[in-house]
Amino acid sequence: MTSTIKVQNIKHTNDTAAMTVATDGKVNFPQIITNPSIPCFHVYNDSTNFTSTSLAKWGVNEAIVNNGNYFDLGNDRFVAPVAGHYYMAWSALFRNVTSGFRVWWYKNGSIYTNPSDTAASDIYVNISGQIMATMTGVFNLSASEYIEVYYQSLGAGDIYGDDNTHNGWTGHLLG
Repeated sequence: MTSTIKVQNIKHTNDTAAMTVATDGKVNFPQIITNPSIPCFHVYNDSTNFTSTSLAKWGVNEAIVNNGNYFDLGNDRFVAPVAGHYYMAWSALFRNVTSGFRVWWYKNGSIYTNPSDTAASDIYVNISGQIMATMTGVFNLSASEYIEVYYQSLGAGDIYGDDNTHNGWTGHLLG
């Protein structure tokens, strides 16, 4: 036995459109597109050059976008407000690195890994001049789980942060 439900609009009890179905079958969720608290952020640091031969957390001092205030500026971390998949991208200008420089994603206080590669989340830079480097990831997070960025210099060099937003971290909920 098959059942068919035919519908063009589904509304919330407050009479706002929750979902519409076009004649070609495309589904539109207007609240997802227009909801101003959808988790997304872009943060950076324009006052610090980061260098440490010990493991250290990369920090921010400015938020260009922080919808819902889910990026915790006091603790330099993104905290998921709801369970879902989140896209993250971090980039920075590295200068005069002589023996290498590493940067990692951390999830809930530990290096983010996957079963096939324990260093799956890191980038490694080793250049005598300057180079922009980026790491990206998609994270399956439960509500209240968090992501941070940690770094370590293996010698001389730094992550530039004194001016012009040469570093930054962007993220948003995929769904």
